[in-house]
Amino acid sequence: MIVGTLFIKRLLEFSLSDKQKLLLVKLVSFNGTATQFVSSIKDVPKSTVWHNLRVLQKLGIVTFGNSHSIEINKHVRDALCEKAPVIGVVGGFGPETTAEFFTRLISLSRKLAKGRPKVVLANAAVPLDLEKEAISNNPRLLLPFAIDCIKKLNSANVDFIVIPCNTLHLFIDIFRELSDVPIISIVDEIISEFKEKSVKCAGLLATTSTINSNLFQNALAKENINTVIPNDTEQESILRAIKNVLRTGQTNKTDSKKLHMIISGLKKRGADVILLACTDLQLIIASDGSEIFDTMEILANSAVNSLNPAVAQWPERPAVAREVACSTQACGTKQTLINQKENNKTWTLKN
Repeated sequence: MIVGTLFIKRLLEFSLSDKQKLLLVKLVSFNGTATQFVSSIKDVPKSTVWHNLRVLQKLGIVTFGNSHSIEINKHVRDALCEKAPVIGVVGGFGPETTAEFFTRLISLSRKLAKGRPKVVLANAAVPLDLEKEAISNNPRLLLPFAIDCIKKLNSANVDFIVIPCNTLHLFIDIFRELSDVPIISIVDEIISEFKEKSVKCAGLLATTSTINSNLFQNALAKENINTVIPNDTEQESILRAIKNVLRTGQTNKTDSKKLHMIISGLKKRGADVILLACTDLQLIIASDGSEIFDTMEILANSAVNSLNPAVAQWPERPAVAREVACSTQACGTKQTLINQKENNKTWTLKN
């Protein structure tokens, strides 16, 4: 009978002690006799090791051969050695967008990866007034919340991190310096998508902070892709729509109508496509993948594709080892001191 690897992992997780899990992890790469294996375990009494091995034997997880060899059940070995990358998500910027992003990860994973993804979410409880000010003119206010999420995700032993918030990508170099695991750039993924689709000019819808930072304009210009941005009146309408989503968690027809009018204006001014460069905007305007591109959808696709070993070669780590590491391994991120000046604009980071 073939037992599903997910079932086996759950069975091992809840049925075995940490000591037994560690023995299994060591057994995955061990080749020799049972006596040799017991002798190889340091700082643990041999009687304890033998006892736990006999427990594993009674459970049918390990077997002892005639020549005193020791082997792991084939299905258990396959489950332990299966590559199962863990996605780390920086969430809470804002909450509805995070929930939608998680839903899309599940949906895309079923479609592209034929399974459900393993996700660790670090959610920041950002005060609403602070977030409104951050997307208007002071994005650095979000830094302490985001950095805390990055540190928690590193401590949780994820394989890579995604940040479904365009404004936070202003600080991706800081996050990457603090992180011991890769962080996927939403900007890089947009550039790859646009180059593949031969986009020449993109109309940009984003928060005022993102527009003023030239984050996307500069990155796209390096690839000879022009951008068209809203005028001041249009930008006020866009920001108001985003704040309404943050405040109520809902959309309204008035905001939707205004945004579609702005999109029409950007196209008349030369935009081939429209880039929704704020993940909250996808709650108001639907992406069609041809004229309207949603950064959330593109980031979710990239994250799920990164679960495929053929796309991203993540290190081999037994699933049980990951569970043990999550409970015992200290966070590897660098200790960081952040000092915020009174004007909330000047920041210094010290390792």
